[in-house]
Amino acid sequence: MIKISNTTEKVKILMIKCGTNQKELSAKLGISQPALSKKFKQNDWRESDLEEIAKVCGAEFDTMFKYNGEVI
Repeated sequence: MIKISNTTEKVKILMIKCGTNQKELSAKLGISQPALSKKFKQNDWRESDLEEIAKVCGAEFDTMFKYNGEVI
């Protein structure tokens, strides 16, 4: 299993799996495509952004911290 730490890369993988692109995703989220594109470029995601993306893609979002069992 490949560990991906960059949130933007994770969002891109989810978009591929659910068959959507940035234009469609921005429309589903009710934000402009330039605003979404900025989040991608800056890797600037709020937890609420990720929850909403998961919702519109039919996925689950689970924030994680673990410590001695690693993950983080």
